[in-house]
Amino acid sequence: MPRHTVSPRTIGLLLTAIFLTASGPVQAERQSLDDIRSTAATWVEGQFTGLGDELEITIGRLDPRLRLHPCDGALEAFSPHDNRGVGNLTVGVRCTGTQPWTVYVSARVDTQVEVLVAARPLRRGERLRADSVTTERRQLASLHRPYETEAEHLIGKELRRSLRRGDLIAGNALAAPQLVQRGRSVTLRAGGGRVQVTGQGKALESGVLGDIVRVEAGSSGRVVEGRVAGESLVEVGR
Repeated sequence: MPRHTVSPRTIGLLLTAIFLTASGPVQAERQSLDDIRSTAATWVEGQFTGLGDELEITIGRLDPRLRLHPCDGALEAFSPHDNRGVGNLTVGVRCTGTQPWTVYVSARVDTQVEVLVAARPLRRGERLRADSVTTERRQLASLHRPYETEAEHLIGKELRRSLRRGDLIAGNALAAPQLVQRGRSVTLRAGGGRVQVTGQGKALESGVLGDIVRVEAGSSGRVVEGRVAGESLVEVGR
């Protein structure tokens, strides 16, 4: 009986053909990981449209060994957690087809915002002026404390703590200024309209705008109460 000899090269070609034939269908049945990441990115973008055109979205990579059955339905993204803020978040992507599955994708959302910062070193108790602050663009996800974007309503307020140049100006770091200070001279004003009477006195209490403080009238020494109406100004009898 004749014997057939097969060369090593022929054996290699046969094995390659068998491998390609066997692996071809398996690879074809694998769900595209890029489609999953794209679905997650589209969903994230829709959730944060209010952050403007400078939205930065980074979708994490999926394990390349992940093999999912091709979805014959729609890919649907959802939030498994309460993802309200920027920073790191998790996005779920599920297949709604006949063989459903769910995977979770990591993502990061960020954008730049213009915030108020100290233009120079500022001391505790110092009142903010227009030249005390400036603006800088910062990554929103890195802002771990409250920040301010408009200076108009902050001018004149006092700092609760000292700030270095470039430190964020936060609303909770500011206080209404004490327009009347205990032991200092104040102007007492009574009446209204065209008829007003003014006098001098000494504040017995400190107060911010609108506070009720006690004042010792300079002429009589009588203690009266009035409302702080301005810098070293107390209105009485209104």
